Amino acid sequence: MPAAMLLQDWITIQGNSSSDAVIQSADGWRDLQPITDVVFFLERKDYSGSGLTLHYQTSPTSDDSLFQGSGVLCP
Repeated sequence: MPAAMLLQDWITIQGNSSSDAVIQSADGWRDLQPITDVVFFLERKDYSGSGLTLHYQTSPTSDDSLFQGSGVLCP
């Protein structure tokens, strides 16, 4: 049976330029090993500028070399 799980509450992220990378700290990572299917919802409330790209990255373990990501362009 499907269940909803809050992975992270509202957060404000700020960068100084369009080339800034902001990476979530490890204490915000979630172990979803027992879960087989997942859908992520992201809500963006405010953004000034253009060309915002968000990346979701996943890994079977917390080893940097195993993280794979996909980019989402937010116009």
